[in-house]
Amino acid sequence: MSQRSARGKMWLLGAAALAGASIAVPASAATVTLSITASGGNWTAFASDSVGDNAGLADFAIDVVGSGGLTVNSSKLAAPRSLRFDADGNPELTGFATFTNGGTNGVDIAASQGTVYNGANDPNQDALVYQGVGQVPGSADNISWTAPVKIATGTYTGTAGTLSVTLDTHDTGGVKIDTLNQVNSDGTWAGPGHVSAATVIPGSTTVVAVPEPASLGLLAIGSLGLLARRRKNV
Repeated sequence: MSQRSARGKMWLLGAAALAGASIAVPASAATVTLSITASGGNWTAFASDSVGDNAGLADFAIDVVGSGGLTVNSSKLAAPRSLRFDADGNPELTGFATFTNGGTNGVDIAASQGTVYNGANDPNQDALVYQGVGQVPGSADNISWTAPVKIATGTYTGTAGTLSVTLDTHDTGGVKIDTLNQVNSDGTWAGPGHVSAATVIPGSTTVVAVPEPASLGLLAIGSLGLLARRRKNV
């Protein structure tokens, strides 16, 4: 099964788990704001998640594209992920797992936390999911993250133009950005499933061309010549 097919199946399972859950799960009113920074041929994408209406990012699928003279030529997942060991010494992945290899040149960068699993609620499975991601800084399993949270990095070519981070327009599975529902009375999440689609605000940044050293040198010489001419006229 392809990664995309597996992803679609996972969200279908999540919807089924949600439909059959005995816990009343409120609809999400979450808003996720995307942003991007760029300098020296490197870019970083971030996500900021609204507080008080959800328990943090559950999954995302984004594109990072260049225009006006910039081209994205590499990308990789940067969302928090690690591993821990269970009581029997078996490794367990925590945080966000990559669906594709960081996307292809910024296209289809997708990842999800392990919110879907078989059976009834399992606190051990829930413990593998990082809550509050995108809302507040956090740490777990020897890693840490900031808020807004870094979700992807990569490189670009070109000296001037615009880089934009948007919802993934190439994913036919319909998965965009979901957040964790507040299932427990204290506002935390519990599984399996219980995620809702968020309203997403895309982001962009403009890269301005920096003059070459030779051009700066010519500019300085021209300025000195103009200054000397003015002094002579005086």
